Amino acid sequence: MDGTITCRPRGWRFGTWNVGTLTGRSLEVVEELQRRKVDVAALQEIRWKVEGTKFVGAKGGRYKLWWKGVDGTGGVGVMVREELVEKVLEVRRKSNGVIVVVMVFGKVIVRVISGYAPQQSRKEEEKDRFYDDVSDEIGQARLDEFVVLLGNLNGHVGADADGYEGVHRGWGYGIRNEKGRRVLELADAHSMVVGNTWFTREPARLITYRSGEHWSVIDYILIRAKHRKYVRNVKAIPGMLQHSMVVMDVASKEMGRRKKDKDAVAIFIPFSIAKTAMHVVKTICFLSNGTIGIAYNQDCFRFRYCFSDPTLSVPSLSTIRDHSEFFCNTPPLLHTSQRFLAPLDHLRPAGD
Repeated sequence: MDGTITCRPRGWRFGTWNVGTLTGRSLEVVEELQRRKVDVAALQEIRWKVEGTKFVGAKGGRYKLWWKGVDGTGGVGVMVREELVEKVLEVRRKSNGVIVVVMVFGKVIVRVISGYAPQQSRKEEEKDRFYDDVSDEIGQARLDEFVVLLGNLNGHVGADADGYEGVHRGWGYGIRNEKGRRVLELADAHSMVVGNTWFTREPARLITYRSGEHWSVIDYILIRAKHRKYVRNVKAIPGMLQHSMVVMDVASKEMGRRKKDKDAVAIFIPFSIAKTAMHVVKTICFLSNGTIGIAYNQDCFRFRYCFSDPTLSVPSLSTIRDHSEFFCNTPPLLHTSQRFLAPLDHLRPAGD
């Protein structure tokens, strides 16, 4: 429990996969994610009802799944490797086609959006609602967040940039259609790039959907243009399913770099509420762009909270409640700085 929370030395691997269904296949999916060393996976068409949270897989190699469904058709989810689950700050189930997981990797806030766009046969209102949900979620992210949209977007962005040079690198596949144009417009509106088009690949590493002799790319990974320099690889991994998994490798060392912290406070917390305290401090870190270090002795944990900008103030208790899944129920936490605008009392993490 000593030191600063950090991400894995080798970097992060994100993936997106339309699995067709998770019913009877959840263990197979986990095994494939393990084999491909995927840390965070966006899943589509899981075909599970309502919503929920559960661990999947054998002990020592499990993933935690958050999902959202409606009637056993479609549905989306996000799987996070077990040892990274403590980095999850927030989960928002927007709709049957959009689920969001916000995480903290070292000093970086990562907003993972799993999306499953309505198919061509669906009503236009449903398609508009999907893009509105995704656009709203991207728009809510702070400028320094690493935002990644992963999913089956059911559109063809085409082989060439053709008017979308800032979004499409020109190394795509196939012929653009109207739904693909909408993907490009979404990316352009939010200063994002289509990661699939940014690396030269043979067709087998581009194709994400196969049906007989029909091959296409409809599963994508989008990131903010300013973060593209941290991405080392985006590729499709051919498999037995119609949809291939698409993975993206991000260099963690560069992403974690920031200017030296300019201020700090210490929070002393009894062991009895240490787990709760970790959630509270993570939330403060998330809301005010800071980092934390942890030390402990026989009596208490000591959280050293560092502000990346001395002009920032710690958010009020009401702000924390408004922006997180935390609410009252534990003893007060002691702190040593007047920069806290409200006592950090009676906070505990909400249920999944």
